[in-house]
Amino acid sequence: MGVERLHRAAASNEADTIIALVKTSKVAVDARRHGITALHVAAHSGCAEAVAVLVGLGAAVLNCVEMHATRSSRAVPAGCARYCLLRTVST
Repeated sequence: MGVERLHRAAASNEADTIIALVKTSKVAVDARRHGITALHVAAHSGCAEAVAVLVGLGAAVLNCVEMHATRSSRAVPAGCARYCLLRTVST
């Protein structure tokens, strides 16, 4: 349940919920749901604040980048992996 809620919060750019789930509820920041991390969900959804919060909480950017390296090109909407990397550099 916590992982699903983390992913929904990431997709909805709910930074406070993400922080509460990771810090208070102890949901792992890199937890996967259907093989996808919350960071990937946030980047895919264009939720810059959620990406920044997840990276700040220790989300592994390389998990998102590696995910794209192992999937077909259809899994890379709008340069999601590049977006994750750019958000890491700019935060």
